[in-house]
Amino acid sequence: MDPFAGGGSVAVAARKMGVPFFGMEIDPALACACIAKITDGPVAEGCLKVVGTIRDAMGRPFGHDEVAADQNRANPVVPGSRVLCADGTDPESWKRLDPPARGHAVIYTSPPFGVSSPRVVLPAVVRRDALKALDEGRVLLPSEPPAEFPDYLSIAMGALSLAVRGLESATLIVEHEPDDQGADSRRTLAESLETGLGRKVRDVRVLETRAFSRRGPFSLIVCEVA
Repeated sequence: MDPFAGGGSVAVAARKMGVPFFGMEIDPALACACIAKITDGPVAEGCLKVVGTIRDAMGRPFGHDEVAADQNRANPVVPGSRVLCADGTDPESWKRLDPPARGHAVIYTSPPFGVSSPRVVLPAVVRRDALKALDEGRVLLPSEPPAEFPDYLSIAMGALSLAVRGLESATLIVEHEPDDQGADSRRTLAESLETGLGRKVRDVRVLETRAFSRRGPFSLIVCEVA
């Protein structure tokens, strides 16, 4: 599961492992890319056409060939996978996504780090085509990205608290980089997970790697929820 699915990196990982994927992405263009990677049928075909249009509009590759190749590789689409163009902090989005409650889930996600977190800026006609493809596929929940993202901690907890509702158990893996102002929310998020989910949270760890962007250290906050 990934409530901030982006272009579908976690979706592709799930597909390669042969497990169902459930995700949400609020940006229509990125949602189309993710859907094309993890599902099949008319909805995926319509989204793949949009990815090609995005590539042409940007004047450089946007992964169209890679997405098309993903659909033809030996890793088949896993039945039951579902992606919505929706707000991962909205309870209504989770009702529509309706992930299975039984069994163990892995939630791997990367909340926006700040206003300068990358966004896909596209011509209005491409956005219109993306919205049309998503609407026709009945995977669009009307919502608009905020002009400015709320702070990293609130958007992360807003989505994660909804993601674990009704699940038997889950492993949470949350990406972290310092925000636009350089603030470090790793320990605060770890403490919020322990106190804010209202469930049994254990084995909370912060795994840090070297910096790979101007923001600073890249870390993973990991815990188990039962």
